[in-house]
Amino acid sequence: MINRYIYIILIFTSILHCKGVKILFNNESVISYTGSHPAHDWRGVSQGFRGGIICKNNSFKECVIKIAAPLKSFDSNNSGRDSNMLLATESNKYPFIKFVSKRFNLADSLEQKFDLPGVLDFHGVKKDISINIEISRKGESILGITDFSLFLSDYKVSRPELLFTPISDKINISCKLLC
Repeated sequence: MINRYIYIILIFTSILHCKGVKILFNNESVISYTGSHPAHDWRGVSQGFRGGIICKNNSFKECVIKIAAPLKSFDSNNSGRDSNMLLATESNKYPFIKFVSKRFNLADSLEQKFDLPGVLDFHGVKKDISINIEISRKGESILGITDFSLFLSDYKVSRPELLFTPISDKINISCKLLC
C-alpha cells in the first residue's frame, strides 16, 4: 500500500514539477469506457484522474499530453461489476492506466482533428498507439475530444465471463479533456 502512494506521488510530481508551461485538466474532464457482452453493454466513468498538456515553453510548439487515471476511479453504477473489473485488471498490482503522447505543436493543432501518437500503459503493458483527437478553444479553456478502442488481449487482461461467455475483447474509450 505504501508503494502505491509513493508511485502516485511520483506521477503527480512529474506532472506538476516539469519545466515549461503546464495546463492541467479541470474537474469537468471525463474519461469513460464502454464494454460489451451479449447480455448487455455498460459504461464506466471517471473524473478522478490527473494530467494535462505540458509544453516546453509558451510558444506551445513542443507539447505532450500526460494522463494518469486510477482504475478504482471508474464507476459503472454497479459495484459488483466495478469490483470484477478491478480484479480482472489486477488493479492492486497495476493501479493506473496512463497515456503519454509524443510531442506535438499545440499552437498549430488548435481547431483541428489530428492523429496523436503516444504510449498507453495498461496492466503492465506499454503499447504505442495513435489516437485521433480534436483540440479546440472553449471560451478561455482548451478542449480535447477523442474516442478510440483498445483490446484487452493486447494488454494481457483476462476477460471476465457472464453466463460462461466472456465480455468483448474490444473496449471503447471516450475522453473529454478540459483545461
